Amino acid sequence: MKDIIVFVGPAGSGKSTLTASFGNWLEKETVFTVNYVNLDPGCEYTPYTPNFDVRCMVSTREIMKREKLGPNGAYLRSMDEIYRKRHEIVSSVNKLSGNFILVDTPGQMEIFIFKETGPALIELFKEIGRVVAVVVFDPTLASDASGYIVLNLLGIVVQLRLKVESLFVINKSDLLERKDSIELDALEELIKREPLGLMSDLALSCVDLVRKLSRASRIVFVSALRQFGLDQLYDLLHEVWCTCGDLT
Repeated sequence: MKDIIVFVGPAGSGKSTLTASFGNWLEKETVFTVNYVNLDPGCEYTPYTPNFDVRCMVSTREIMKREKLGPNGAYLRSMDEIYRKRHEIVSSVNKLSGNFILVDTPGQMEIFIFKETGPALIELFKEIGRVVAVVVFDPTLASDASGYIVLNLLGIVVQLRLKVESLFVINKSDLLERKDSIELDALEELIKREPLGLMSDLALSCVDLVRKLSRASRIVFVSALRQFGLDQLYDLLHEVWCTCGDLT
C-alpha cells in the first residue's frame, strides 16, 4: 500500500519547496524511501528530481505554441489533457516503488481543485494507496483573525472538492511572530474586539460555520526553507493514518 501525499496550495505558498523539503526530511529522518511526482504541466523548474513528470505527457508551453493560446488558456487546456490521460498518469505513478509518493500539483490551485481534473486524479490515487492532501498556505492569511477564518474555510472547500482527508499547513512561518494555531473560541474573542459592523458579523458567522464543519484538527506551522515544523507534519500524517484518526 502506497502512502500518497498530495500538496495543494495557492501560487507563491511555497508548495513545491515544501514538497522537496519534506521529502528530504523523510529520507534523512526515517527509513522510508520517497518518490516525487510533478503534476504541474507549466512549471519551468522543480526543486526536486521528479520520478514521474506530467510534462512528459502534457506541456503547457507546447500547448501555447500549438494552439496559439495565452498562459491562462493554455493551463486550462493542459488540465483537460491531463484529465484525458488520467488513467495513464496514475498507472505510471503506481509503478513507483517509494514508500511515500509526494505529489506536487499546479501552482494555480483553483484549476486543479475546481475543474474535474484534480478530483478525478485523487479518486484514482485512492485505488492505489492511502491519500492525504496537504493544503499549503502563505503566512499572510495567518496575520489576523479574519485571514485565519479564510484559511479554515479554504481548507474546508479543498476537502469537499477532493473528498480526501486534508491537513492545513502554514508555510514560511519563520516570517510570523506567532507560530501556533488559534483556537476557535479565542478567534471569536479576537473578532469581537474589532470594530462592530457587517464584516465582523460575517466573520463571527464564519467562525460558527467552521466550528460545525471542521473535524478536530490542528494547523501545522512550518518553514520549508528553514526546515522546521516538518516533524510535526509527519506526526500529524501518522495520526491521520492511525486507527483512531484523532487529529487533535
